[in-house]
Amino acid sequence: RQQQKNRMDHLAADLARRAQLPEQSGERFQIHKAGTFEPDLGSPPEGSVRSVFFYNADIELGTDAGLHLFEPRYRLMVQRAMWMAERRRQIIFLPNFQRYIGSHGDVGALAHITSYRPIRDGRGGMPRAEVTLRFTDRVMVLFHWEEPHTEGLHECTFSVLPPLPPPSSLLERLLDCLQKSSDRRYTVSTKEGFLNIHAEPVSSADGVVGTLIDGDVVTELESHAGWIRHDRGWSVARLRNDRFLWLGAPAPL
Repeated sequence: RQQQKNRMDHLAADLARRAQLPEQSGERFQIHKAGTFEPDLGSPPEGSVRSVFFYNADIELGTDAGLHLFEPRYRLMVQRAMWMAERRRQIIFLPNFQRYIGSHGDVGALAHITSYRPIRDGRGGMPRAEVTLRFTDRVMVLFHWEEPHTEGLHECTFSVLPPLPPPSSLLERLLDCLQKSSDRRYTVSTKEGFLNIHAEPVSSADGVVGTLIDGDVVTELESHAGWIRHDRGWSVARLRNDRFLWLGAPAPL
């Protein structure tokens, strides 16, 4: 327990040294020129610091979003991202539907600034900004703090999370492709010894017009949503959410 406390004290002290508070460090930035940029897809080093942008919306990785940033804290956030090389033009996009306060374990997205346009508003200081963000990775907040004298800018360390498995619809399509017969011939192999033939590709007792038995071979005329039409009608090749193959490509001799 004492070792854990010492580790947290060391981390807090290290973060305090790296905080770069504008009032204390004389933080000043030139105004970055407008431009477009490629995302830096390298893995951020462990313990990297990024500013947090709170926004109540779910996002999808691989997509872009355009934002007009005008709050003083987010003007500073953009300038830090653009000018501090270690930040790689990145911020943490963090959906938060409660109090706009981050915490350990929050999950958000690593967002890359891929376009930037400063907008001076005649007030001096840091300009407003129009930016385009590209979301590339899911991240989890490890350590979080609000910096004083920044009108509410939040900073954090984070860890990149492994990719989520593909959606079930994609897995279904992949299974269909893997199970496709090269010569359009399929062998019946069921759990019950027979396979119904339907007039239409719909599971309905009223539409049954015959049966196939295990070992029968049919030739595909067309396919639709997991069904195969052969010379006697329609039969299901595989039920949705069932990986057991009812009509399978014949094994090679």
